[in-house]
Amino acid sequence: MAVDGTGWSSGPHRGQAGGDRDASCPPGINVVLDFGLWGRDERSALRWIAASADVQTQVVYLPVGLEDQRVRIVGRYESGPGHFEMSDADLEQWQAQFEAPDLEELGGGSIPAVPPGHATWLQWACARWPSLPDH
Repeated sequence: MAVDGTGWSSGPHRGQAGGDRDASCPPGINVVLDFGLWGRDERSALRWIAASADVQTQVVYLPVGLEDQRVRIVGRYESGPGHFEMSDADLEQWQAQFEAPDLEELGGGSIPAVPPGHATWLQWACARWPSLPDH
C-alpha cells in the first residue's frame, strides 16, 4: 500500500486518505510514503507522527540518477491525467534542494528536536502541509 500525498494509491483503502481523514491502515500492513520526504525536517515530522501513533517507521533511500528520473517522469506524464510536466531545469533545481538521509536516519536513529517556533513536530507538519489534520 502506498500514500502519495493525494491519498492511498493502491490497496484496500485506495483514494480514502485524501478525502477521509479517519481512514486508517489495518494492522500488519506496510505503507510506503511517497511524499514529504525531500528534507530531514519532513522525514523527522513524519517519523514523529508515526511514533506518536505507536507505528514503526523505517527510512529507505534508493538513489536514482537524473537520467532514470527523467525517464520515469516522462513516462508518468504521458501515462494519463493527474501528472504535471517538469522541465530539465525544474528537475535539476529540485535535485539540488533534496537532502539525502544520513546514516543516522537510515539506521532509525533518534528524531531531532523540532525546529524553533514550533512546539511539536505535528505543529511543524501542519504548518508545512496545511491539509494535514492537527489532531
